[in-house]
Amino acid sequence: MLTVRLTEDELELLSRPVQGSGGFQDILRLMQSRIDGDRLSVAEDEAEKIIRYVNDYGEGGFQARLRPLAERLRVSLEHATDP
Repeated sequence: MLTVRLTEDELELLSRPVQGSGGFQDILRLMQSRIDGDRLSVAEDEAEKIIRYVNDYGEGGFQARLRPLAERLRVSLEHATDP
């Protein structure tokens, strides 16, 4: 499990209600369920999915706003898999 401390901006974004259905909405709901205070905890495979969605699915509002968080998850993932 990876844990990152959320910035106030990230916490505010992730706390917003999620409407509709689809891959990005599912990711946001998952992240909402994994917030404890100002910390987000996700499994490694979930972090990989978040990173993939932010980097591989074009440029949009969600991708741009979640890019810094995805980058920190990527770094945490790399450190978790270092020998």
